[in-house]
Amino acid sequence: MNRVGIRREDKSRWEARTPLIPEDLGRLRAERGLDVVVQSSGQRAFADAEFTQVGIPVLSDLRDCPVILGVKEIPVDRIAPARTYLFFSHVIKGQPYNMPMLRRLLEYGCTLIDYERIVDELGRRVVAFGVHAGLAGAIDTLWSLGKRWEAKGHRTPLSDLQPAHAYSSLREAKAAIARAARGCREDRTFRSKAPVTLGVTGYGRVAKGVHEILDVLEPVEVAAEELGSISSMTGRFVRVRFEECHFAEPLDGTSFSKARYYADPESMRGIFGSRYLPTSDRLAERDLLGVPVSAARDPSRRSGPLRHRVRPAPRSHRRHQL
Repeated sequence: MNRVGIRREDKSRWEARTPLIPEDLGRLRAERGLDVVVQSSGQRAFADAEFTQVGIPVLSDLRDCPVILGVKEIPVDRIAPARTYLFFSHVIKGQPYNMPMLRRLLEYGCTLIDYERIVDELGRRVVAFGVHAGLAGAIDTLWSLGKRWEAKGHRTPLSDLQPAHAYSSLREAKAAIARAARGCREDRTFRSKAPVTLGVTGYGRVAKGVHEILDVLEPVEVAAEELGSISSMTGRFVRVRFEECHFAEPLDGTSFSKARYYADPESMRGIFGSRYLPTSDRLAERDLLGVPVSAARDPSRRSGPLRHRVRPAPRSHRRHQL
């Protein structure tokens, strides 16, 4: 059996994920006889000792591993010849920034198995970020919103939040958000300001993760059509869920049809920017992953929305596997 290696992530200094956790690797080794080793890492969510405790060798390199698993892209200079690699390569849409990596894989005669292209019999992806992308994306959105306000001279309880990768667990992140939300409710200045409107596009697994985080804020729920009448909800977090019918309408004036929206988009006109973000000079389009569109007023203003668009990176939490 080919030896399988779990590589250390090195695309960014905060990347702490691993494709397989110690418990699962230990079970695969004991029950299936998998010959697997782990490359030592000082930034992985799981310490090297957690792998050795379940019988998995930890090595400094993976030179003897013909099959190598990772999470993110591999730097070009660290690709070895004639290997089989499994990771999220981000090349299937022709992303230009990863073409040198793909070229090197081809030149070296490697086999690339992209997690994005592992599908079931119906063509549905079986390896995806799903809920974890929503959890991390929502945490990063709230953190960046607090930092944005702080940069404009308005420190709020959201200023104390950290990005998702800085928390050791989902529980710790939720506790920090709950403290921030409580601080906002108790802050007299914050309570006198315009409501903070948090919009979520989509309704799949990613959106489920987003809502799990936003629930911690105890937001007021409003329909998209009610956004124009929330000015009295001062100092509150307001959540609105956007679906396809809020993004476009038929050019011929007929009723909206989701089937037509996807089958014949040329027959539609966009309405999101004009109808739901009325004073914005930046049209917030639907994100590929459906992570939150934050349309929030500056807390220093009592009227006149200042819209805020965030595209959080889809990081998962340190103690979650994919």
